[in-house]
Amino acid sequence: MSITPLGREDRAKVGFPPDPLGSPTSLEAEIFSYEFATVEWLWDNGSLRVNLPGGSESKLSGSYNEVVALLSDLGSQGWDVATCTSGGNWLFWTLRRQR
Repeated sequence: MSITPLGREDRAKVGFPPDPLGSPTSLEAEIFSYEFATVEWLWDNGSLRVNLPGGSESKLSGSYNEVVALLSDLGSQGWDVATCTSGGNWLFWTLRRQR
């Protein structure tokens, strides 16, 4: 099932008030756009990899403290954790930042 956004005429048909200024409706204003990044940590060998938008990749080394510092630094730049998964010796975070 797919949901199609309502056009201005459709909004009027279902009872949305007209928009006198032609500005985005509250429904349109709530739709966000995100960019995504990833952080991967192999804790048994202390290997960290960070992939940011635009193809930027950094390889670092570190333990728990460095991971916390890295995630905190990314958080201060507007990134938040969207998902995290783990398996064996591996943790993988997907981060997002609103554009």
